Amino acid sequence: MSTLDVALGIVLCKVRFSPTVETWNQGFGYRARPTVEFLSLTDAQKAFLQAYAERNNLPMNEGKHMRMRGKEDFLAWHTFVAPYSDLLTDKSGWERCGWLLDNPMPKTKEGWDAFVEWAESLDGLSKYITNQGKGE
Repeated sequence: MSTLDVALGIVLCKVRFSPTVETWNQGFGYRARPTVEFLSLTDAQKAFLQAYAERNNLPMNEGKHMRMRGKEDFLAWHTFVAPYSDLLTDKSGWERCGWLLDNPMPKTKEGWDAFVEWAESLDGLSKYITNQGKGE
């Protein structure tokens, strides 16, 4: 087993995808801000991940949680793990973020009703994926 295999294993186990919707002072008052982060890493795991990200031209922020919020950074990681999505520990977060990418928040010119429909769809999807709802 190579160090690249170990690094990929760390990625698949530790990466977290969050389809965050937060308040915002423009538009409908909200914005979608998907996030990718790596939580609870040892110093050795961080070193592996940083080297792996560099080798694969993936963005990597340093810090306690190694969090990336920029759209380009997020897309790079979401696309990179796509071939391994069935192996992800956080598959539900990856799927919700995928939905968010495929179904962007409506523009204000589309109207409030379009926004409400979008928000209800996102909420329903989240409940379905996390088994809080009946998947209707």
